[in-house]
Amino acid sequence: MLAAGASTRFGRSKMLVPCDGKPLVRTVAAAAQAATPERVLVVTGRDAADVAAACGDHADLTVFNSHYKRGIGTSIARGVAALSPDVTGVIITLADQVLVDAAHLRALIRAWAGDANTNVATRCNDNLGPPALFGRNALPRLAELDADSGGQAILRDAAYSRREVRFDAAALDIDTPEDLESLVKSRT
Repeated sequence: MLAAGASTRFGRSKMLVPCDGKPLVRTVAAAAQAATPERVLVVTGRDAADVAAACGDHADLTVFNSHYKRGIGTSIARGVAALSPDVTGVIITLADQVLVDAAHLRALIRAWAGDANTNVATRCNDNLGPPALFGRNALPRLAELDADSGGQAILRDAAYSRREVRFDAAALDIDTPEDLESLVKSRT
């Protein structure tokens, strides 16, 4: 799970902002843990110690990305570098996508079915993106990402088989205080 952004649009560390009575990062970490028990890695950046602590017992490992200000690609590469060499696939989910739940993450795993050359993207409206599951064959390319490029090019690369799982709630991520306010209002 990526929780390493600079939160520039939010104005403060959004990972620590409460939503439904708990920090944003804990909500998504709990969903990840429910889908993949004992296999949750969180990449931190801004306020790393506080973000790691906010995960509670929902993260098995946290790693700090010292280059988090350069963009999401550096966080993905840092996370992949911390993985065990026997990993067969990785789900990349964003800690500000608070509506992503364990059921959706499990759907990605079912669609993937353990194929080393298959990647599974979330289809949201007309977009493909995270959460996304990358098979073993894509891991070397993920480890080379830098700056503000995520896994989009890998998801669209015809060298890999791609499957998609629809989940429109993935469209909501919390980038600004107004995004969070809208989410809270929609739940009341």
